[in-house]
Amino acid sequence: MFQSSSLFMVGAMTSISKFTRTLFVASLLVTTTTASAEENADDRLGAPPESLLVNSDIAQEWVDPNTIPDNSTPGITLEEVEAYLQSLGNFQAQFMQIAPHGNVSNGTFSLKRPGRLRFEYDPPNPLLVVSDGKVISLVDYDLKQVTKWPIKRTPLRPLVRSGEIFGEDVTISHFVERGRQIIVRIAEDAEEEDGAMELVFNKNPLRLVRWEVIDPRGRRTIVVLNNLQTDVVLEDALWDFKDPRPRRGRPPSKR
Repeated sequence: MFQSSSLFMVGAMTSISKFTRTLFVASLLVTTTTASAEENADDRLGAPPESLLVNSDIAQEWVDPNTIPDNSTPGITLEEVEAYLQSLGNFQAQFMQIAPHGNVSNGTFSLKRPGRLRFEYDPPNPLLVVSDGKVISLVDYDLKQVTKWPIKRTPLRPLVRSGEIFGEDVTISHFVERGRQIIVRIAEDAEEEDGAMELVFNKNPLRLVRWEVIDPRGRRTIVVLNNLQTDVVLEDALWDFKDPRPRRGRPPSKR
């Protein structure tokens, strides 16, 4: 089993028990993971299975990081990448999420600065991830459970905060060009002992196409964005959720 200590990504599993599935999702909400001795094999994800890509933009955009050498001098500056991210404002996109062992989930991702985000998974997936600006909640409607983490602990904090994206509290461990893409790797520390996250952009024109959360063993959880729409009107109700837990004196949910 994993032991986990700091935040982000989600990967749903439908072929295992509900309890095990939720533990697996929670482990992908974190970037610090300590594996047991029997899990030492290198099982990092390369290109997603071809069968998953037939109807996705990723089929044209995937770049296998093991086959294309880095260009240490990208034809674009980090300041330009930051300006692009700042220009996005509120945005919404369809997403395809690929867990390290190939499990796939789809849904709608919404983001509103500062601090608000929502991963709404397509049925029959019973999970919801939502942040109200301060706390991220993982909601499992099958198990009637809610798990919470502070928003400041998510590796996506450069995306969800207003103003400066790559501040002094953000460690940029790699800024490289691979083929038609620009990769910005954000690490918890310079040695990446606690994992990292990569923001991946297509260039000409610059466009955010996916991010990848990398745990300390090199396993990747990939979130691919399709049909990204900027400056959309996002209602306040998106940052709330219907609480599935028994009431027991709990105040009623707004939704």
